Amino acid sequence: MADPSPPRSSKNPAGAIVAGIVIFGGIIAALASHYLGPKGERVGELDLVKASSVPLELTTPRTLNFRLDVTVVTGPQGSSRSARDAVYEKLAASSITVSDTVPKGSPARETTCAAFDGKSTSASSSTNEVEIHGIPVVCSLALPAGHHDLTAKVAWAKDLQVRSATLEVRSEPARE
Repeated sequence: MADPSPPRSSKNPAGAIVAGIVIFGGIIAALASHYLGPKGERVGELDLVKASSVPLELTTPRTLNFRLDVTVVTGPQGSSRSARDAVYEKLAASSITVSDTVPKGSPARETTCAAFDGKSTSASSSTNEVEIHGIPVVCSLALPAGHHDLTAKVAWAKDLQVRSATLEVRSEPARE
């Protein structure tokens, strides 16, 4: 005789919920990587505290992108959220200018942008300093093929005590 009860489903609703959460987390991670991740390949690094340069030999036109790592002295209140927020505000008020030192007679190429626009990949605080890594600097510099020497200068906001700062230079094919 046949069993009159309806067939039982072998599907587990908890498993579907967990799978949905994992998929959602993967989508969020992919979006974060797209917006915060570096664009292009790393070709050099400029020290923003000491004078430095990055020589480049480009075989094709390229677009340069930049990421900032910075350590700022904050004093004894360094580990507080308000101290970290104050550092973010001062970085947003600071500007970085990246220049290509070109042969005389050629047009100068440079770009200037804020040192912080609200994004970073990591930040940490100690009792007297804040370290911020992977700040995508929201500007780019288009360069033609040929030899280039990059330099950078920074106009730090008033009262911002920078212990160290480096600007990572990344290169990708020129945008059209």
